[in-house]
Amino acid sequence: MKIDRLIRIQCLIRLAFAATVSLPLVLPVHAQTMSSASSPTAAMTFADGLSLSTRCKEGQFPIVAAPGGQTVNIQLQFPLTAALSSLIIEPLDGGSLPSEQSETSIAADGAVSIQFQTGNGPGLYRILLNQAGSMSVLRFWVADPQQPNSGPPALQPK
Repeated sequence: MKIDRLIRIQCLIRLAFAATVSLPLVLPVHAQTMSSASSPTAAMTFADGLSLSTRCKEGQFPIVAAPGGQTVNIQLQFPLTAALSSLIIEPLDGGSLPSEQSETSIAADGAVSIQFQTGNGPGLYRILLNQAGSMSVLRFWVADPQQPNSGPPALQPK
């Protein structure tokens, strides 16, 4: 009986050891968002000549109304501490960027120029900006022509 109990304990110890060695350690990873003092700004110019300027707050730019399928020229301004660093730009919900703009460098003055073409369909189009692990998201809303007032509140270019 003592031997059976000893064998069971050894089996349990081996099983516990095997479980701790074979299971990967998963730690949550939280992306940093930029504080408002160091957050980027965006000056946007639309194909019809209208424009709008805005600042990122808590990692997100305000939602901006945009026409479907049109290109928006966006002049981003980062703090000088971000100068000469890498910037990864990724559309999250469709729309498109020129391929050479998916990864770029921030200029010595903190500026970056990008062009984004929204999708043709109604809905939210987001662009993730990853500057050395600090994330911010540009957001555009393309209204449904059949229900133009059905979307979220959005800033209107002037």
